[in-house]
Amino acid sequence: MLVCKVPFCCKVLIQKKIQGGLTGFLRQEFRELEILDDITRLRYLGELPPSVSAVTRTALIRSYQLWKGTEHVPKTVHPSIEWSKHDLMNLVDKSEDASWQLLAKNQTRLPQPLDRSSDNPRKCKLAVM
Repeated sequence: MLVCKVPFCCKVLIQKKIQGGLTGFLRQEFRELEILDDITRLRYLGELPPSVSAVTRTALIRSYQLWKGTEHVPKTVHPSIEWSKHDLMNLVDKSEDASWQLLAKNQTRLPQPLDRSSDNPRKCKLAVM
């Protein structure tokens, strides 16, 4: 575990310097990366429940938030991007990802669309041609 030996007044200045120039989108990106890092750590340690799984990054972060709650902040998050009751990290929206379909040169109709009704990769049905 890293221990910061910088005095409190300097920590505040560093935090403002780092956080001051961040847009909300960039701060959200860093927060999501921290959650993904925690998911990786927990999976490596075998402490991640089966409910925290998904096909996409967004769905994986959402499943983690549903498990831990939106107020949970992993211990390794830097103070400049950590969230709290006053600076919430909202539940990541459930998003519909664009589906890709490959067509053969002589194919006259589109294959059946993919079933993306579930965030769980074990429940997703993929069209195989």
